[in-house]
This record gives sequence, structure tokens and C-alpha cells, in this order.
Amino acid sequence: MTAHSPTSRATSRATVFLQHVSTNRLVPVEVPTVFGRSPDYYRYDGGDERPDRLEDQVETLGRLNYIQLTEDGQVSRTHGLVDPGSPEVADLNSTNGTLVNGDHMFRVPTRRALADGDEIAVGRSRFRVVVRRESDDEVRERVGAQRHALVAHAVADENGDGARHRRRAARVHRHLLERKSFVDRSIREGGGPFLGGLRALREDAHEDGVAVISIHASGDGNSIDFGDEKMAFDWIVEAAAGIPGRVVLILDLDEDPTRFERAFADRAWENMILLSVVGEVDLDDSVPGTGRCSHIMRVAHDSMCGKGPAGVLDDAVDGIEALIPADTNRLDVDWVASYRGRLNVVVGERVPRAPDRIASSPVSHSIRMGSSTFLFRRRRR
Repeated sequence: MTAHSPTSRATSRATVFLQHVSTNRLVPVEVPTVFGRSPDYYRYDGGDERPDRLEDQVETLGRLNYIQLTEDGQVSRTHGLVDPGSPEVADLNSTNGTLVNGDHMFRVPTRRALADGDEIAVGRSRFRVVVRRESDDEVRERVGAQRHALVAHAVADENGDGARHRRRAARVHRHLLERKSFVDRSIREGGGPFLGGLRALREDAHEDGVAVISIHASGDGNSIDFGDEKMAFDWIVEAAAGIPGRVVLILDLDEDPTRFERAFADRAWENMILLSVVGEVDLDDSVPGTGRCSHIMRVAHDSMCGKGPAGVLDDAVDGIEALIPADTNRLDVDWVASYRGRLNVVVGERVPRAPDRIASSPVSHSIRMGSSTFLFRRRRR
């Protein structure tokens, strides 16, 4: 069971979802969400035929989601906006307008209030507005149901390396359960075979969720050595690219991971992020000021900790704590740019524009941009 605060049921929140009518896919709208046909949010400028009349409003919204409606020429590149705060919908000066319950919003620079059950029509696509009141526990349970992990470590050997790797893997496993809303049945752990675990993760992962691959082993050339098997790291990255949702790859090795970081940067899609760290440190959390002070915690959560050198003793669990919130599947990367610690962070940048990539996965999450691109494909007749 996932550990929660005893007071978590005392509060509740309204969560707004968009339900894609033709597929029944239900997507939480947690931040202002732009929809259109462009691969990413397209900002109109003065040189365009129809400049974005809501440019100033969009800029004040900060981080955006993005829903891409493909194969539909009736949809503008940046068509409209749903703001879950009210909730409201706005047409961003689109060519063919936006309909709400059959009423046309055509190039109108105003917002329209939304209620549970309303239907938004954009080109040939229909979305039903769903508003649910959820307790904190219910939010975590919904989020946790969309999270899966593979925690893999090297097997025991005569040098005792396997036991060390297993101990570090167990710490990650425990943290995912106790702090990150994962449920025990969704986490696969073991010393092999890695290939089978990875295939199972690809089958289980949710298109709107988070998939964690945590590897605790040794590096051998361009391969990961699990003791009983070696896997080319390039192959691991390519295989992880087929996992839906947001993919977090954790590389906890005994050697310098630089070559693996470079390989990841060359091959990883924009929905993938790598946390790499070298070796083991003394994790004595109980003595303030001993150096057990996470720079991530200072940057991401403004927490107060000991006076030791910030970030010097950060490990994989610190990265997980900062990157994966407990109550949303949107990864928090705001701390990455200013982080100066023991962890290395690499964000994938390959954009899924190729037809085979789009066909193989209905969703791409741009971690670098802090946004999510949901690809709703119109069903072929």
C-alpha cells in the first residue's frame, strides 16, 4: 500500500478532464492546455494572416500542455485553449472556430465557461468536459494506477558487487512505494532477466503515466553488465523509446557514466529523461550538518537541511524525489537548469515527427518544454 498522510482525506480538489469522444481516452487538464494541429504550440506573430489575439493572455499562463489533433485540415496550428482554473475555453483566432455544445466561437477573443458534461468540437474531433471532485488520496490512487517501474540490479558475484547493487535498488523500490504513489504490483524488481522485465514494462505502461527504469549495475564498454547478462546501452535506449508516457531512466553505476549520457542524448526522444549517478555514498540522514544535504531539495522545494556541501551526496532517490511529484504525472524539471550536484541529468530532444514513431505511440511528452503532446488520431473508416 502507498503511504499517505493521515490528514490527506480532509481536503479535496476539482480535477478537469477532457474525454476524447471517439476513443473514450480521459486526459487530466492540470495546467492551461492549447489544442491544434501543430507538433507543438505555435505562436502566431505579426507576419501571420491571423495573429494570435490572446498572445498576452497565453504568456501569463506559464507552462502549457498541448493537445495535437492530427490528420485534420480543419484544425488550425494553434486552435484554442482550455484553462482548468475556471474552467474556461477560448478560441485562439482559428480558421474554422471552436464549438461548445453546438454554439460557434469563431475568432472571438473571449473565454467561455465550461461545466461538467459540456462538449467541445474542434474540426472533426469531439471532447467531453469531465469535472470530478477528488480527495488527495483519490488523486494519488488515480496517478499511481498510471505508474509502472522496472528496478533492475546486477546479480550477486564473488566480489559482493551484486549485494551492493541490490541494496541500492531496494532503496529506490522503497522510495517509489512510500513517496511516489507507485503500488507494489506495478514495480518489477530483480537481478534478471532484464529483457523480460523491459518487455513487460512496455506492455504495462500507461500512455498518460510515468514509467521508471532504474538500473543498478556496472558498465562494461558500451554495455550494462548485470552479471548474468550484458545489454548494449544503445539497445536499452531504443527499447525504452517504445514505452508510452513519460520515461525516467536511472543509471546507477560504479563507473563514469559519461559515454552512456552521450549515447542517451543522441538517441532519446523528448519524452525521456536520464538521471545518472556514480557509485555509493554514506547515507546517514540522521546527523544534521554531516554533508547529507540535497541540493535538489534546496532548489526544487526550498528546504532547509544541514550545512554540508549541497549536492555532494545526492543519489538516485534524491533525483526521483525532485523529478516525480506524488500527485501528478507531469514531471518537475524546473530545478534542472540551476542544479549543480552529484547527479547528471540529460533530457531527450528527438521529436516524434516520423510517421512510424507517431503510429507506434499515441502520446509524446516534451519533458524539456515542460509540456505534454497528446496525439488523438482520427479513426479510419
